[in-house]
Amino acid sequence: MSFSAGATPKPAPTCMDEVFGKGKVERWFGLLTDKQIRRGVHKNVQALERDIRAWIADWNENPRPFVWTETADEILERLAGYLNRINDS
Repeated sequence: MSFSAGATPKPAPTCMDEVFGKGKVERWFGLLTDKQIRRGVHKNVQALERDIRAWIADWNENPRPFVWTETADEILERLAGYLNRINDS
């Protein structure tokens, strides 16, 4: 990769989340938020905490794996587009 005089290279992504979007941890917290926190009726903080702990216990007893929604070719194509953008800047 070459840079013209005075050009400042962009930093490389620090994690693949910047290329492919949310990671598994963020997706898990999103599920917790959507399925338990937003849908529940919590009269106080203790009730909210109890419901969150129950949801986590259920998740741990009945884990549901995250499934890829894109093929390997689609992922590699997206990565190639990202690399082209950062190399052209």
